[in-house]
Amino acid sequence: MPSSSLLTDGFLAHYACQSVICAFIATLLAALSRLQPTGLMRWWSISWAAHAAYIACAGLSLHLVLAGASETGPSRLLTGPVAMTSAGVQIYTLLAGWITERSGVNSWSRGHLAKLLFYAAAAGVAVTLLLHFVAASETRFVVKVCVRGLLVAGVYVWIGVAVLRRIALIPLIRIWLGLGLIAFGLKQCQQAYTTFFHQGMISYETEYLLQFVDLALHTFIAAPMLLWVCLRFADRSALQRRELERRAAMLAEQDIQLARRQRMSAIGRMAAGVAHDFNNVLSVIQSWTDILRHDAELDELGEEGVEEIDAAARQAGAISQQLMLFGGKQVMQTALISVREALEEAGRRVPQIGPRSFRIEAPESLPLIRGDRAMLVTALQNLLINAVDATANSGHIALTARQRILTDDDGQRLQLAAGEFVEILLTDDGEGIPDDVMQKIFDPFFTTKEDGNGLGLPSVHGFVSQSGGA
Repeated sequence: MPSSSLLTDGFLAHYACQSVICAFIATLLAALSRLQPTGLMRWWSISWAAHAAYIACAGLSLHLVLAGASETGPSRLLTGPVAMTSAGVQIYTLLAGWITERSGVNSWSRGHLAKLLFYAAAAGVAVTLLLHFVAASETRFVVKVCVRGLLVAGVYVWIGVAVLRRIALIPLIRIWLGLGLIAFGLKQCQQAYTTFFHQGMISYETEYLLQFVDLALHTFIAAPMLLWVCLRFADRSALQRRELERRAAMLAEQDIQLARRQRMSAIGRMAAGVAHDFNNVLSVIQSWTDILRHDAELDELGEEGVEEIDAAARQAGAISQQLMLFGGKQVMQTALISVREALEEAGRRVPQIGPRSFRIEAPESLPLIRGDRAMLVTALQNLLINAVDATANSGHIALTARQRILTDDDGQRLQLAAGEFVEILLTDDGEGIPDDVMQKIFDPFFTTKEDGNGLGLPSVHGFVSQSGGA
């Protein structure tokens, strides 16, 4: 039979070990919560810290009793409220952390914690003083141990069952942690039962064994809980890393788009200036062709020459108009436009579609848009001509229009305000555009066609931009 002093030292050692384990878990959770702030980690770090404080108070109370401290002494009067406060905080924060985990909402706030500590301390002081002045020492011990044990048991068993039922968790973690929490809750029930019905009738050896079981359960719960929290930390860190990579890629794409827009804007201003001066020269040429056309002294060869000059001037004027449109300086006749009718007219203007399969998809409920109808039809015509050149006679071409609501991200990418737009898509089954060519398709005078002037897509781009689109 070991001596009572040896058993007492063993009890104190057990309390110290349990307190150190709980404090270690609380410290690790707090460190993880600073790196990856979630309500679960923060609330449970406080819960385990409060549990460590409660166990430390239990060990200190045992030491004070054995040392002969008076019931009304300051050390015992101080230890009681701290233990009661720690118990209340432990129960509340354990529940708060699990509710946060289930809801997915981070309900953590320092103000919330400050209020919790204030109210828990006030309740702890009130209950302790009431018990000290109303009940005897044994009664106080029974009430504090039983009430705290039953509350903790209820919370741990409830969360343990909830963990077992949450199939989204890893099976090993779910079963290990769930059963561990339930076992710890049942142990608290056993402690409350033993304290209430068998106080003073259990041998030191049995009590020592029960304390050893309590210590083992703390270790048993700590392992899967920390593993689960670390896995959640890794998952959330991976999500954040992927989000950062996505944002970095989006910013890089925006930088490329911005550089391209700046280059296009500079080229557009230059093209519009050249087209303006070019129009002044063309106006002189066309004025003199009108004068020569009405000159009766011209022979047949002279009249034919004047017509050729006039035709060339008109063709140059069309190129000048495309340059003005690309530069965003073309005067537009805006009105409400039926997009479906514009699509149908553009299809009729491109007879080269010929044997290809061509379809138009535009719902009747599509809203009207405001813009220059003639320029819209011309822009669609340019796109259809490119699609015809890119497809074989057995190819498929489709013009589709639909209503689209741009989000803030879409608007930022397209340099447009978020809101309702009409999106027009032209698709074909051609070979597509190589990446090196794709970077230049809106540059004026760039073309891959032998007979092209490289102003079709730039004029389309200029018209869309001047119309408030993208």
